[in-house]
Amino acid sequence: MLENLTANAKFDVVEVLRFPLIILVLYIHVLPPQILPFEPAWDMENVFTLISGLISHHVGQIAVPCFFLFSGYFFFINIKAFNASLYVEQLKKRSRTLLMPYLLWNIFFVLVVLLKNFIFGQVGLSKDDMYNDLLIGSTYDIIWGVPFLFPFWYIRDLLCMIILSPLFYLLFKYTKSLGLLLLIIAYIMVWELGVPGLSTTAFMFFGLGAFLGIGKYNMMALGAKYKVAKIIISVLLLSIAIYLNATIYYEYLIRGFIIFGVVVMLCLGHVLAETDHLKSQLIKLSPSVFFIYAIHEIYIINWLKGGFSKSLLSDTGLGKLIGYFSIPLICLLICLCLFRLIKRYFPGVLAVFVGGRFIVKTTKN
Repeated sequence: MLENLTANAKFDVVEVLRFPLIILVLYIHVLPPQILPFEPAWDMENVFTLISGLISHHVGQIAVPCFFLFSGYFFFINIKAFNASLYVEQLKKRSRTLLMPYLLWNIFFVLVVLLKNFIFGQVGLSKDDMYNDLLIGSTYDIIWGVPFLFPFWYIRDLLCMIILSPLFYLLFKYTKSLGLLLLIIAYIMVWELGVPGLSTTAFMFFGLGAFLGIGKYNMMALGAKYKVAKIIISVLLLSIAIYLNATIYYEYLIRGFIIFGVVVMLCLGHVLAETDHLKSQLIKLSPSVFFIYAIHEIYIINWLKGGFSKSLLSDTGLGKLIGYFSIPLICLLICLCLFRLIKRYFPGVLAVFVGGRFIVKTTKN
């Protein structure tokens, strides 16, 4: 049974996880989405395929569900009674912290792509694929269907969950844990609606956070006990999923792993939160997470990948492995430098683009 949350409970476990999770997101985006087959031969090419695929295509899948979980939890944890006036108040707040940044970053990326390709055209260089996508895409596609700044599908889905928040409140108020069980079944069985913004990943993990928040449970207690058992279960599910990745069973197994993987990530949060110096550093870095998430795909990580592909390292398995681990870290350093520069010289602009997140210590969506 989860422990009830006291009024003075701290969210250090969540805060220390935000920065490691955004690093995991960077590793997701350093590889193409296609899962390459692993051959049972221990040369460096296959070692690269195994390690990079393990991190980016499998373990990496727990990052966004964690953010959905945190958002659902923080949305409901301080709500005692859900009513129309409170709902309107929450919508107004999220219009500043989510909707405004969502629109601004997508528009900014469109302008950057147009400017970059205009400059390239003036000097005789060819247009890139993003420019071509922009020409053939509808306004709906660019802003909502498949956000032009693709990682913002998470913000799109989160906005939908916020709009549907009264349904989560009613679901858990009248069905209790049965409602959560229904969400888990829908998620495991991959019952997708096929509507942009309404993914089962969003429903499952925002819903789990909502369930814990509405019940005033301590979400951090999910990772406090039986850490070894949870890790063993998640490793087993992951191993079986990887072994069966070319079969119809893969998606069911990987989703089972993701559920336990999120819990294991909370276990890691407990470990990190117990290390005072590391905890303080991670909490200080936490306000930069949204900026890193938003800006890294605006050519930064792709240009780094392009530069690496032209180097001699890309010709060998060992070189690819070095590049795989290096590119996200270099991208991270660039993003942090940009964040600090913009925060220093244009703090008002930055505040609008990140929904005010760097002003306060914690970010609660």
